[in-house]
Amino acid sequence: MKKSKEPGTPPAGPAPKRRRIALPRTRRRRAAAAAGGLLVFLLILLACATLGDPLSRAYSRYHAVDWANETWPGHDFRVTDVQFEPFWCYYVTVQASDSIDTHFTLTVVAGIVRRTDYELAVANLQNTKQRFFDSLYSDVQNALTAAGYAPVGGSDFSVTVGDPNLAMDHTLTLDMPYDKGDIPPRTSLWVNGWSDAPDAEQGKAILREVYRIITEAGIDIDEYAVTIYDASYAGRYGASPDADNRDDTYESGWVTGPELAG
Repeated sequence: MKKSKEPGTPPAGPAPKRRRIALPRTRRRRAAAAAGGLLVFLLILLACATLGDPLSRAYSRYHAVDWANETWPGHDFRVTDVQFEPFWCYYVTVQASDSIDTHFTLTVVAGIVRRTDYELAVANLQNTKQRFFDSLYSDVQNALTAAGYAPVGGSDFSVTVGDPNLAMDHTLTLDMPYDKGDIPPRTSLWVNGWSDAPDAEQGKAILREVYRIITEAGIDIDEYAVTIYDASYAGRYGASPDADNRDDTYESGWVTGPELAG
């Protein structure tokens, strides 16, 4: 006769396996994870420093405008351009709402305004002078183009407004209106090109014709000059130089309008 099992007696058979409890990470694994996280953070930081990031860019814009409005109140500055250099260096250009010539660039490094070019650009009237130069160049170009004038090969020209050796032209004032027929600073027009046989007669003829075109266009130019390079050196102006390598360049020197009119 089989013995009956007492209540609470476990069934016969193999003992159940115990579940292994996961041990916490070792110090080595934690250190490796921390190093990996730090490396990722440094890579992100390096990318932001070398390529820029939206947050630092936005703050630099905001801070530059705020700093400009505090330093020169009443102008209501706005940002017109932002350029970036590595390591959180932003060049923020601002423009005053009430002055066409009051625009300058602030250098913002790591959120701090380090310097501006206000003194040169605004106080010394370089913006005003540049505006006059751009307008005069455009007017002369339009006048010569409308006349279809290209006296010699590779014809080109340049203009100047005021004395380039002066840091500030006192004949100008901030926001002075530009009038092509009455330009206070001294203005000049230099025409140049190349010819097979440059000489004084050719140079004088060019000056007289250019003077006529500019005068009929109502442009205020005080003095004129022409330089005609020998064709042997025309390679510098986009053509093949002659093999004989002559250098008979003609230069007229500066001639005033009244001299040409006479």
